[in-house]
Amino acid sequence: MHDGVAPAAPRSPGETRAACAFTFDMDAETLWMARDIHKPVAQSQGRFGPVEALPRILALLEKAEIPASFLIPAWVASHYADAVRAIAAAGHEIGCHGDEHERVSGLEPKQEEAILKKSIETLTPLAGRRPVGQSILRTHAARQIAEKGTVWLRSVHPGGTNPAIPTTSARSRPYAAVADHS
Repeated sequence: MHDGVAPAAPRSPGETRAACAFTFDMDAETLWMARDIHKPVAQSQGRFGPVEALPRILALLEKAEIPASFLIPAWVASHYADAVRAIAAAGHEIGCHGDEHERVSGLEPKQEEAILKKSIETLTPLAGRRPVGQSILRTHAARQIAEKGTVWLRSVHPGGTNPAIPTTSARSRPYAAVADHS
């Protein structure tokens, strides 16, 4: 309440009563690489995502006419370039998700910046457009992202917001940052 008047309710796309964001992390082998796990079984589980699961996910999204966002580490993009191209060709948003799924909490700001730069340089030519989103952990990185033109972020901050970056999507509608508390 402000001056006895309740603030206006936020508007959803098309005046719908609810909105939902579908985001997918295409981590492939990097989830295990980041934890120094190099067993063949774990690596094959990682390959399943971009090779087997992604075509099924894209088909389901197309059938349901659901736009989605895919967060992709640079290492994955460079090893599964056709998967990135397929996501972009289907019209989905692409966002940066590090290089090798590194734990950013132990990185210096310059290291974070180098990873973000590599992500943008790797994903942009494959997607045919600059990544519009980012999955991050730290406010310093959020400031870097905002400076580089990213328009949305998925954050692990409590409440799903990070004051360092605006939360407006490339689809020109109100967009709250998505909380990931796993």
